[in-house]
Amino acid sequence: MITRLLCYSDLGKKRTNNYIPVKEESSSRIKKMDNASCDNHPYFILSMKSYSREAGLYLPIEFSISSGLDIGEMILRDDEGRSWKTQLRKSGEKYLCFNRGFRAFWDVNGLKVGEEYKFVLVENEKGKPPVMNVSYLGKKNTNNHVQVTKESKPTIKIKKTTGSSLGNHPYFILTMRPSYRECGLYLPVEFSKTNGLKVGEMILIDAKGGSWKIQLKKKGEKYLSFGRGFRDFWDANGLEVGDDYKFVLDEKEKGKPPIMIVSCTYDL
Repeated sequence: MITRLLCYSDLGKKRTNNYIPVKEESSSRIKKMDNASCDNHPYFILSMKSYSREAGLYLPIEFSISSGLDIGEMILRDDEGRSWKTQLRKSGEKYLCFNRGFRAFWDVNGLKVGEEYKFVLVENEKGKPPVMNVSYLGKKNTNNHVQVTKESKPTIKIKKTTGSSLGNHPYFILTMRPSYRECGLYLPVEFSKTNGLKVGEMILIDAKGGSWKIQLKKKGEKYLSFGRGFRDFWDANGLEVGDDYKFVLDEKEKGKPPIMIVSCTYDL
């Protein structure tokens, strides 16, 4: 097996004038260790999000696939050797996440939002629950970013793109708000009308090519919003309040769910 570094990053952060370009270091990292201390067991590193305790922790796709993980029971062990049974469940088409049992592990071990933890897969035998060691690394290094005041109102931009890279597909840009994860994201009225969107199923594509089924539902007389399924998309991709995201309507064929590509404006 080739030893290499794999990166699994969030969709991105909102660009500010205070941002200084540096060598990228994603909020989650996947590695095959080459030191003897962990016996070459695969691991990933994640920074805890505010929703991780309640909604569960999403495993990087590359890690789940390369390690052959599947839904079912998993054992988490802390630094003291204590064990917790958790359930790996499917979310979306590609993601696995820690579900039942992870909240208890979080509470007893005092996991904190913004701090990094290493998850090492130490056992994965056929017919037995995989075993993962979890250890605390410390607070995520944010020295390369300057704290700025977030805008109080969401930014909404609607455009018809002219660049060949997007094939002239219509899009809008929104600044994420706390209510969007819990109550759904409202599409701009002009965008919904112009593109003939209606209630029903829609497919969201993330920056890594993962697809998510969500429901477009009616809100009031004019609005459509992302309903069931959007919270899973938010959690798996680490969307953050205050960051700008672009929603590009990539496909809309009669009789098929419309397809929308979501990316962060930081990456554009």
